[in-house]
Amino acid sequence: MQILVSSELLIRLDAITDGEEYGAAHFRAIDVVQFERAANASVKWSLLLARSWLNNIEILREDYGSLAARPEPRRGSSGAAPGWLASLASKISFHDQHKHGNRPPSPPHFYTIRGRYGQRQVEGLTHFARKLMWPGIDGYERRISEKVQRLAAPSSLLQPPTPTPYKKEPEQDSYFGAWDVTCQRGHHKERARARRRRMAAALHESGWLSKSYVFGLMMPGDAVSHFLMATLLENDSEALSRIGSFANLSSGFVYHDKSFWSTSCIVGRVLAAGKGSAECMGWISTDIIPEGVTEGWISIDVHDVASDLSQLGKKARIWGKKRVERESYILGNGNEESISPADFIIPHENNYTPAPPGVFVELQSLELDTPVAECVHPTPLAEIIVTPIHENHRAPDLLSYPAKINFFVSIEGEKTETVTFSLLYDINFVTAHPCSPSSRVRVLKSPSSPTLQQIDFTGSNTLGAGSRSMYRAGHPLHKYYNYTVIHISELLRRRDAELSDLLTPPGGQAAQNQVLVVDCITNFSSVPQSPVADRSESPGSSPIERKGSFSAAAKMHFESRKRQFGSDMEILIRALCSQKGWNAIISRRKRGCLACAIREAGALGWKLIIRVP
Repeated sequence: MQILVSSELLIRLDAITDGEEYGAAHFRAIDVVQFERAANASVKWSLLLARSWLNNIEILREDYGSLAARPEPRRGSSGAAPGWLASLASKISFHDQHKHGNRPPSPPHFYTIRGRYGQRQVEGLTHFARKLMWPGIDGYERRISEKVQRLAAPSSLLQPPTPTPYKKEPEQDSYFGAWDVTCQRGHHKERARARRRRMAAALHESGWLSKSYVFGLMMPGDAVSHFLMATLLENDSEALSRIGSFANLSSGFVYHDKSFWSTSCIVGRVLAAGKGSAECMGWISTDIIPEGVTEGWISIDVHDVASDLSQLGKKARIWGKKRVERESYILGNGNEESISPADFIIPHENNYTPAPPGVFVELQSLELDTPVAECVHPTPLAEIIVTPIHENHRAPDLLSYPAKINFFVSIEGEKTETVTFSLLYDINFVTAHPCSPSSRVRVLKSPSSPTLQQIDFTGSNTLGAGSRSMYRAGHPLHKYYNYTVIHISELLRRRDAELSDLLTPPGGQAAQNQVLVVDCITNFSSVPQSPVADRSESPGSSPIERKGSFSAAAKMHFESRKRQFGSDMEILIRALCSQKGWNAIISRRKRGCLACAIREAGALGWKLIIRVP
């Protein structure tokens, strides 16, 4: 019924706004303002739902002569009742009731509904499975494709849906539907206003989640991630039988000696930094599995970051356009008319005297502690939003496990040790945006800027072997920005310190916009490097490959797609951030320069930058 009413509203609005681009629309500007004020979030989401529905399905008229028997709706059946489409179609006249002149009556007919882009959805699902290195994908691909294509086949609007069979588990009522695990039945009321909802669902072979995906009925946000994984599992009977049918789609599971984690889960965000891990559409696959876990779904116990909770219910920071621009402006707090080259420096993370010691990190194990006393209590969606079918069945309470990761750490000149970090806080990581030098920007050499003195602006190398071309030095940073660099070895020694103490520079006081740069780049060159220059000198790219008319940004994108990132050291620093509750920006040396990462940290209002190879 919601789709029916939403589609009617959308069609009426389209009729009113038709011809707007040609100036022939029949509405006033004040009408738009009034509609925006009157339309709440439910109305706007309903319009998106209707638009997605109408764009991805089609209703076909077919003659009964093409079928062996006319489908008759069952009466008095204990099965599921017909949906709104069947009810609507039952009121449609299937043959002409009145003759118009000598025109013969049309033959009896019925209507079917099918997805417009079934093949596209199937190809997207198989691509998703291959990117995640799904176990046995070569053998299952054909079977999965056949099952999903059958879901996309036309279905009669008159015939009521067949109830989906389910396997009744001992000491548990039957269940079918979706649940919210964000607030856990009021146990975490502070999460009620969270923008990202954590969902759980009951999976069945060729169930409603698969049909929603195949028909393209998906909303913006995390829904596409949930639908993809649910459809993959619902059409792989072996996987579904081995890991269980009740899925916490915001956590993870172990299957076939691999673990799969949603990026909504902190374990997934940390293990994504490992070598050999794969990521696609909000899901991570890795060979790292928790010790003692065979197969099945896993719920992780994690705490919310206090600073993030304080922002719930408030206007998102991105809407404060002037503030974001002010705190990330390339000229800092300077004036365009009085700016000078002496106001800029070329920042880099590896300016040490003496050089820092080498650090070796090896991941030993991922462990799950004893489950917490408070279980995860899924909330039926009917208690949060209006749904066409109110479920009386209660979902099972889920055990929630604290997670920790053990590392073998060896610092040059010190005793080796085993370090353990608990994944306590639900923090976030943001990859710094890639940057490249612009041909439209000219940097002027200034004798008052020590870092600029080391750059050869002419390209003739007249300043000596220690100089670097301006195209290899990265972008300049205004002196308005303040940053403190700490090597990973020093951070491991001071891992019990607070972020405010680490931000304070030696013999000084931390500025309001001070950020901490963690140097995880060990045994590399001691001079700052530009991302594009490093990429052009990498062994994997030959001069022939670099020829052509590609822009610097296009080359950057191509090279970053080819290179495989990841290391145990990056997993370690992410695990440390989770234990301390620090949101962090991940800046890769061959993808972006430090100056751009510092300005991006100002835009986000974060205090930590992790520099990795």
